[in-house]
Amino acid sequence: MNINQNSAFITGTIVSPYYLTCATTEDGHCYKVFISARRFSGTEDVIPAIVPERCLRDTIDGIGRSVTAKGVFRSMDRYSNGKHHLDLFLYVDEFIFGDRNTGGDEIGGAKDRNRLSLEGYIGKPPVYRKTPLGRRIADFILAVNSPDPRHPNYIPCIAWGEDAVLASRMQAGDHIRLAGRIQSREYSKVLHGKEGDTVQKRIAYEVSCRSLEVLEDKGGKRSKTQADEEASPLDSRNRRFQYESKAGHNV
Repeated sequence: MNINQNSAFITGTIVSPYYLTCATTEDGHCYKVFISARRFSGTEDVIPAIVPERCLRDTIDGIGRSVTAKGVFRSMDRYSNGKHHLDLFLYVDEFIFGDRNTGGDEIGGAKDRNRLSLEGYIGKPPVYRKTPLGRRIADFILAVNSPDPRHPNYIPCIAWGEDAVLASRMQAGDHIRLAGRIQSREYSKVLHGKEGDTVQKRIAYEVSCRSLEVLEDKGGKRSKTQADEEASPLDSRNRRFQYESKAGHNV
């Protein structure tokens, strides 16, 4: 895989034991572990990572240890209870413990890091909306190449503000590049049963975009979004005003 298409870097704290995974990957036996990466706001994102055995360096328990994990963000389709589920995780190429770090990266405390870059194609038209406070948000799925061309990675993404407006103009098949971070989000799921409804706490994983750009494919083909952006500033402003006015009535 081209590292420029999918590159993730997390510095944080190990908050779970190592769980041996059922599947064997191209790197042999792997373990699943959860890493807590703290944002500057103090909020923590707890991110699942799949770590090849060779990266663990014969450690037995890493809970509480600082670690830097570098790799790619992947998805895997899991079929359970008659439904398809999309599992997201950081697939690790390097797993460097804080007491062995030699690369100059800051470890621990307020300097925890969480950054990611992806390049791929919009899977379906983004969903644009506004919060009750007027914040602009767009959700979309990005299809990113994987080592197995039969199974690309499908990554849920969320854009904010001006990036959300840009994303709202995109169409399925548009080629884009983004930078951001992996975030975890807790939500409540209502389960309907014969004995009544129950509420279950679940965690969703997604990419929160920090920057977003539309790319030009080989041969000079541009997406409709790019053509709009390259029009005259006056036309661009008029279209944007018309779009936002229309979206404001629909949200």
